[in-house]
Amino acid sequence: HYLRNATMDQGQIVRSSQFKDSMHAYLVERVTQYIDEHLQERLTVEEIAAQFHYSRVRLSTIYKSVTGFGIGEIITQKRIHAAKVLLLEQKKTVAQIAEELGFSSQAYFSRRFTITSVSV
Repeated sequence: HYLRNATMDQGQIVRSSQFKDSMHAYLVERVTQYIDEHLQERLTVEEIAAQFHYSRVRLSTIYKSVTGFGIGEIITQKRIHAAKVLLLEQKKTVAQIAEELGFSSQAYFSRRFTITSVSV
C-alpha cells in the first residue's frame, strides 16, 4: 500500500510483485557480491543467510528462484573458476590452492574440481 501511494505521487504505479522481484534481484546481487568478496574464506549458506538477516531456507529459495542455482553451487562454481585461473597463472600446489580458496580439504577440492570440470 505504501509503495503504491509513494509511486502514484511520481505518476506511476509499481505493483507489489514488481517490487518483490526487484528486491529479490537486488538481494541476489548483494549475496553474489558478498560471495565474491569472501571466496577465500570458509563460506556456508547459514553464515551468508545470517549476514543478510534471512533464514537459510528463505535465502536459498530466493537465490535459486532468481538465478536457477543454489548458493552452494555458486560458491563451488566460483571457487573452481578461481582455482583454474590460479593453476594456470601461479606456481602453487593443488593443496595450496585448495586451502587458499577455502576448501575443507585437498581431497574434497580435487573431487569437486574433477566433477565440475567434467560436467562443464
